[in-house]
Amino acid sequence: SPRDLWDFARNHARHVEQCEEVADAIDAADVGPPEDFQTNMGWVLIAIRNAFYRLLHSATLHDGVIGTVRAGGDTDTNAAIAGALLGATYGRDAVPAQWRRMIVTCRPAVIPESTGAAPRIMKPRPAAFWPADAFALAQRLLEV
Repeated sequence: SPRDLWDFARNHARHVEQCEEVADAIDAADVGPPEDFQTNMGWVLIAIRNAFYRLLHSATLHDGVIGTVRAGGDTDTNAAIAGALLGATYGRDAVPAQWRRMIVTCRPAVIPESTGAAPRIMKPRPAAFWPADAFALAQRLLEV
């Protein structure tokens, strides 16, 4: 359960040398989200506290990720960490189908403006970095 995972994480952090601040951030997640997402944007303790807060207090992965983005600050990093924790807890099917479709169909090739098919992408990432095979890659990682 989310509560069991939170409890395991905070106990583990308490027993690892030099992780007191991490343990405190995980503990604080039970009480509420970070008070300030802006001042120390990009600070890992904000991301950790937020991720565990969303784990404990969000009804769905969608709610947790959207709530994180709406909080502001370093939204992409915070949402990625919260989404990873929620996804690890609830599984792939907890990711909204529309989000999964966007990931597996992402092939950001350069499309000439004249086609009107999509916005022109000036510098797409190399195909090796496209997320189209993300689920297959994740499955292979789990099989190791």
